[in-house]
Amino acid sequence: METLVYIVPSIDVSWDGFGPLNPGKNYSVTPPPLDECLKDAELIVELLKELHEGKSALTIFSGTYCRNEFMRPPFTEIWNRIEKQGGEILLHTHEEIAGNGTHHGEESHMKSVIRYQFDFLKEIGLHPVGYRGGLYAYCSFLTPLLEELGIPIDLSSAPGCNKPEREAVWDNIPYSAFFLSRNDPNRLPCEEEKSQVFEIPLGADGEGGENINFLYIDYVDSDLENSKRIYDVVLSRARNENCPQIIYTLFHTFSAHKPRMIERYKQFVDYTQKNGAQAVNPTEARKIYESISS
Repeated sequence: METLVYIVPSIDVSWDGFGPLNPGKNYSVTPPPLDECLKDAELIVELLKELHEGKSALTIFSGTYCRNEFMRPPFTEIWNRIEKQGGEILLHTHEEIAGNGTHHGEESHMKSVIRYQFDFLKEIGLHPVGYRGGLYAYCSFLTPLLEELGIPIDLSSAPGCNKPEREAVWDNIPYSAFFLSRNDPNRLPCEEEKSQVFEIPLGADGEGGENINFLYIDYVDSDLENSKRIYDVVLSRARNENCPQIIYTLFHTFSAHKPRMIERYKQFVDYTQKNGAQAVNPTEARKIYESISS
């Protein structure tokens, strides 16, 4: 079967007790249980190798309540394995204030923490190729920063999401990959405004902007059937537009020790592979887009 959907399997590094803006978790900022997180990371590496031949995007958490822990040994050895088996590393900032908003709209703060993580990862021998804002957050001032740092790819967007209080406004973007405007990430750029930052959106059904509407595979209120339904919508777009779709899916390291979530993910991947999908890493996704568009 021909490939109709190119999927970047994106894995966020995180832990169960983290939820600074989640009332259901009582705005928890419990420090990560590093031993458990390490075991989860090991399991995720093997899972990505098994299901996707390593093709993936791994987003390394760095934020207000956990700045460096995931950028030190022994985690760094695992992230090196991700790169060696065909995956790629992304920066992933979570700049929340527990129960009281975020720093996502503060230009000087965001530029500082992104530069810090980028320089840190480069210094320890990793090769970050992209960025993904925590809680889908992204502001226009980030685009020239990513260009300056030579970060050509972003995975922050979730089509239909409209949460200005989190700087997560994506209610006017395409459902498949595109290049960001330098002036407004929430719209397609005209040629003179087009940046060098390639935006890959989260797979979406187009019916809303909540997690239930996205290919957020381990979202607690979703299930396998919902994820398959959303994928079918994406597949229909490819057929109707006569153009392959380029998207990402979302999963978290903390789900690695949960058999129910792992089974859901495996069954979802099996379904997509039998129905026109191919896993790629972010750089491959960009090259595919450029070959299609040329």
